[in-house]
Amino acid sequence: MNIRMNETCGYSMKIPLHQESDPDLRVVKTTIISLLVSILIFVIVLGNFLIVAAVYNFKHLRTTQYIYVCSLATSDLLLGVLVIPLNLVREIYGYWPLGQTICKIHLSLDILLCTASIWNLCMISISRWWILSEKSCRSIPNRFCICMVLCVWLWSALVCALSFDAYQQPIDQSVCNHSQMRWYAIFSSCSSFYVPLIIMCLAYGKISCILKDQAQNTQFRRLVLYRQKKLHLTTGLIMGAFVFCWFPFFQAHLTQLLCPTCCVPASLLNFLAWLGYCNSALTPIIYTTKKSELRKAFCILLRNKRACENEYPSLYAAPITSFQMASFTLSRKFTQFINECTQLFHHRHQLTFRGQVAETRNPD
Repeated sequence: MNIRMNETCGYSMKIPLHQESDPDLRVVKTTIISLLVSILIFVIVLGNFLIVAAVYNFKHLRTTQYIYVCSLATSDLLLGVLVIPLNLVREIYGYWPLGQTICKIHLSLDILLCTASIWNLCMISISRWWILSEKSCRSIPNRFCICMVLCVWLWSALVCALSFDAYQQPIDQSVCNHSQMRWYAIFSSCSSFYVPLIIMCLAYGKISCILKDQAQNTQFRRLVLYRQKKLHLTTGLIMGAFVFCWFPFFQAHLTQLLCPTCCVPASLLNFLAWLGYCNSALTPIIYTTKKSELRKAFCILLRNKRACENEYPSLYAAPITSFQMASFTLSRKFTQFINECTQLFHHRHQLTFRGQVAETRNPD
C-alpha cells in the first residue's frame, strides 16, 4: 500500500522511512531515531523505577511528599513501558501498522498516563503549600494522601474514558491519531494541562509568600532564606521543565483544531509530542539531584552493601532485600535488551539494503 504523502498541516502521515529513495539516508534516520528514543525510554524507565523502589523499600521515604512522587514515578514508568515504544514503531514505519484495536488501547493509555503524570505534579505543589501554611496541620495523614492519589487516577481514567466516545474510526487503517473533535480537544487540554498549570502557579505563588513572611518574622533568618532559595530553585526547575515540555504541544494542538486558517505542520506537532514525553525523564533527574535522601537510597539500591553501610550508616537500617538487588539486575538487563534490539534492527536493514541492491543489479 502506497501511503507516501506530502507534508501538510495538522496530523498527517510522513514519508515512511522504509520508502525513502536513498537507502543510506534511510539507515541513518532509522538509527538516529531508534537511538534517541531508546535513550529516552531507558532514562524514563530506570529513573522512575528507582524512585518507586526507593519509596517501597525505605520507610523514611513514605512521607506525604514521596507518596505523590511515587505516584508520579509510576505514571511516568508505565508511560515509558507501554506508550513510548509503540510511538517509536509508528515513527519508524511512518504509519500505524498494528490495527485499530491496539490503536485505541494505545491512545487511551497515552491520555490516562499523561493526565495522571501532570495531575501528580499538581498534587505535589498543593501538598507543599499545605504543609507550609500556618493555617493547616504540619503533617498530613498518609491515608489522606493515598485518597488524593486515587482521585487523581480516577479523574485521569474519566478523561481517558471520554476519549472512546470522541474517537472517530478512520477510513485508513494505517492512521492512529487522537480525536479531532473540538469539544473533546478543549476538554482534554483544559482538564489535563491548563487547569493543573493554573493550580501549580497559584500554589507555588502561595509558597513564595509564606516563605517570605517566615523570613521576616523569625530569628533564624539565614536558615529560612537558605530554605527559601533551595525551594525556589527546585520549584523553578520543576515548573520550568513542565511548562517547557508540555505547553508548546497543547498550545499547538488547540491552535490547529480551533483555528481553521492556521497551519501547524505535522512534523512540528510530532516533535512537540516527543518533547512532552521528555518531561517524564526530566522529573526523576530533578528530584534526584535536589533530594539527598533519594540519592542515598539509590546508593543502597545500586551499589555494594558494605560501601553503602560505611558511607550512610544512619540510613542503612535494614539488609538489602531481593527487590533491591532486582533493581540493579533489571537496569542491567534492560540495557542489554536495548543493545540487542539496536543490533538486530541494524542487521535487518542491512539485509533489506543488500536485497534491494541485488534486485537492482539483476532486474526481472
